[in-house]
Amino acid sequence: MSTNNSNNHTFAFITVVLLLLGAVGYTIYTKSTTNKIESTSELAPTPNTLALMETETVAEPEQQADRQNTDVTGKVVSVNTNAENKTFIKVKGLADQREYTLLTSLDPDLVDIKLGDIISFSDQLQKSSNQAYYFVNKVTDYQIVAKGNAVDTNIGTATVADVTPDMEGRDIVLSGVISELTTSKKGHSFFKVTEAGNSIDGVLFNSETNELAGRLALLNQYNDTAKKVTLAGKVSVYKGKLQIIVAQVYN
Repeated sequence: MSTNNSNNHTFAFITVVLLLLGAVGYTIYTKSTTNKIESTSELAPTPNTLALMETETVAEPEQQADRQNTDVTGKVVSVNTNAENKTFIKVKGLADQREYTLLTSLDPDLVDIKLGDIISFSDQLQKSSNQAYYFVNKVTDYQIVAKGNAVDTNIGTATVADVTPDMEGRDIVLSGVISELTTSKKGHSFFKVTEAGNSIDGVLFNSETNELAGRLALLNQYNDTAKKVTLAGKVSVYKGKLQIIVAQVYN
């Protein structure tokens, strides 16, 4: 009888221990599973999050494309071709009022960009090393949006005092006294034109000299004298200073 009671107690004790161990195990399992589900929920994107991520992923290349393909539209305020047949085209942006300079070695007749024209070009054109110029290597590098009126830009006869920076690129005729005439090793001639106490720098490029040697001869003839000569040329601004690029010289 005593032995049976002892066995019953032992069996009851083992049963309780097993039940307790099962409860503890179940509790640990439940908490572990819950943590995994919460962790997975935090890491897994919701449908709305996925849609937003896809929108952002698509939008970024589009925004980069916009930045990479910005067109500049502006008015041509100056067109100058130097002795080396390089043409500098200065454009004032219509939107930002900034000045842009295009440089091309193409034939001016082929380029056909005139003072007052409205043109458009990409700001992704190749630039010079100092970032000062955009290179135009073919006529498809720009588009002429509207042609200007050449008559409006030709002011005709002017005095030295009349010449101002906003006249850059315009053809004028003026008279004055020649002084400080010098000629560089490349054959370009530089001088001052003075009238009524006002002076402007003058430039006669080598190409113009070769075209008509009499132009330089007349400048030399009247240099440092009180006699006036008449010059026809184009107003230019070089390093912030006004000058006239001479095309004709008259006595």
